[in-house]
Order: sequence, then C-alpha cells, then structure tokens
Amino acid sequence: GWGKTIFAASWLEAGAGTWNGAWVSLDEADDDPHAFWRAVATAVVPVVGERAAEALRRVAAGAVAADDLPGETAAALRLASDPIALVLDNLHEITSPQVHSGLVRLVQRPPPNLALLVTTRRDPPWPLPRLRLAGLVTQVRAADLAFRADEAAQLFTQLGIGVNRAQLERLVDRTEGWPAGLRLVAVHLQGVAGLEAAVSDFSGDDHSVAGYL
Repeated sequence: GWGKTIFAASWLEAGAGTWNGAWVSLDEADDDPHAFWRAVATAVVPVVGERAAEALRRVAAGAVAADDLPGETAAALRLASDPIALVLDNLHEITSPQVHSGLVRLVQRPPPNLALLVTTRRDPPWPLPRLRLAGLVTQVRAADLAFRADEAAQLFTQLGIGVNRAQLERLVDRTEGWPAGLRLVAVHLQGVAGLEAAVSDFSGDDHSVAGYL
C-alpha cells in the first residue's frame, strides 16, 4: 500500500534506453537457493545477450552447486552486452540465510553493469549500516513514499472529492501519508453528505480500511 512496486516500475521506465530491465516477483516458492537464483537467471536471460545467456541457462537448469550460484550468476552478468537493471520485488518473502548471504556478496562485489532495486516490507538480514557507509546501498523508506499534502490534494481532485485545506491536512496526518490509506479515505468520502463529520470520524476502524488490512 506504499507504492513500492509502482516506484520500482517507474524507476525501470525512467532508465529505459539506458539499461535493459528485468523483473522478478518473489514468493514463498522462491525461498530456496536453487529456486531463487533460477528465477533471477530466467528473468535476466532475455536481456543480456547470447554469451551471458548461455552461462545463465546453466544456473536456470540447476547445473550449479548451491554455494556457487551467486558467483556464477555475477560472472554471467559481467558478460552482458548492455547494462542491466534488475528488480527483486517482495524480498520479504525470502528468509533463507543462504539466499541472503549470496545477495550480500552480489551487493558487495556487484558487476559494474548491474543496477539492483529491491522492494521489501521489512529490512533484509544484511549489514545495512556497513553497506550504506560503503556507498553500496541507498534506501527509500516509507517517509520518502508518503504523500505530501499537495500530492494528496491532487489525488482527491482527480477523484472529485472537495476537501478543504484543514480537512486535507487532517487526513494526511491521520494516514501518515500512506497512499493506500488516502485512497481508502477517498472511497469512504465519495457520495457522503456530511463531509466534515465523515472526515472527523474516519479512522483505521473504518470498514474499508479494516477490510483492506
């Protein structure tokens, strides 16, 4: 509900022409070294050129030992003919220490032609302070994705809901700028006769919010 996936898709689109994009939507079935790196290799094969693709097909086919998968994948990516942007969406689905250890190795020694964006609902078990200090990781937090008052105003205007400035600021404060929360506010307010009372009464107990959560 914070717009992580939309943010990642926008990032890929913004770099179109600069890099070739690949997307991996992770779920619990990928929470295993072979399954995870197979998903990565399969997503990247179409955009890396034949030399890199040949090496990645070995990873996808399960022909590489689990401990060697991160290194083999990185080595294959270095052979890619053009820069690659790889999105790993929903990394919170991955709990395997072996997968995370391999990802940290990839982040610490990345192929120069690889840009990696990860979306997750919680921090991965990585040494994030050390990676940030080394300039290897930049984080975009909920506060960065939260709607400002002017952005919320645009949303309500597009949806035809005429809240005043005080009502708008109250709703942004109450939802902490949560984009999905503001959209649910809009659903709640559409067609309401007593707008002021509805804004005052809106809370996380509202049926639309409770149902979403």
